[in-house]
Amino acid sequence: MNLEVVFGNIVDAKTDAVLNCANCFLERGGGVCGAIFESAGAKELEKECKEIGCCEIGKAVITKGYNLNAKYIIHAVGPIYYGREEDFNLLKQAYLSALELADEHEIKSFALCSISTGIFGFPIEKAIPIALNVIHNFEPKSLEKCYMYCIDEKTYDCFLKAEQNYRRTHNPLNKMPTKVFVDYIKNNSKICHTDDELKEQIKNSEKQFELMKTIAWENFESLSKVELERIPIGWVYDWTHVCGGGCYYQDKVEDLYKKYDLPTKFNVLLYLKKYDK
Repeated sequence: MNLEVVFGNIVDAKTDAVLNCANCFLERGGGVCGAIFESAGAKELEKECKEIGCCEIGKAVITKGYNLNAKYIIHAVGPIYYGREEDFNLLKQAYLSALELADEHEIKSFALCSISTGIFGFPIEKAIPIALNVIHNFEPKSLEKCYMYCIDEKTYDCFLKAEQNYRRTHNPLNKMPTKVFVDYIKNNSKICHTDDELKEQIKNSEKQFELMKTIAWENFESLSKVELERIPIGWVYDWTHVCGGGCYYQDKVEDLYKKYDLPTKFNVLLYLKKYDK
């Protein structure tokens, strides 16, 4: 499942559905729950929630979005944290129930928030790995992308770092030998000497880019100057985002290219602007 960490208020999300950190009675609460009720229109939302009744811990229900940008609100009930193994299982089930419900209703974009880490007291450092594992391992039928909304800087920083680390450590083909990648480059690429040659290579490099998305930093770093020259510079910048390293990889890539006196990030951005049409 594709996930993006966002710094902002979930009530402003322009997605098909948003997640509400609900209580068992589906009543208006504080924090995220209170903000969602207020923004959606408390009177109408409270009426629909009252008709539904209750929701078990670890489960989720769905209502209309009313005045929100989102068409739906998915109310997931997480556990109050007591440090028990059951708390971890229930938190996992709450995320899973919300994702399954979104998929059942053919929702394509879903704005999530950190369940149980507010007044329910679940430590953020223990909750994040559970959230990421459930989201990334979920196999949807209709759901295409999730956004994890974080309203405060601490939560955002924790989720962003954990997400980047997850992508680095869970890249499915991290163990692919460098030689496989290098051989592919040598057999399917040529060094570009002009803008026209570069433009044509970028245009016809879909398979090559798909392969590059699977390359771990360790493999990329081991490439020689000649091998690096054979890579279309226009999508090296994209690779740093696909691999989840963000600025971490961008800086390392720039240092590597400077080592061989090759075009750096500045040049890459120019190429992207030229050919991103």
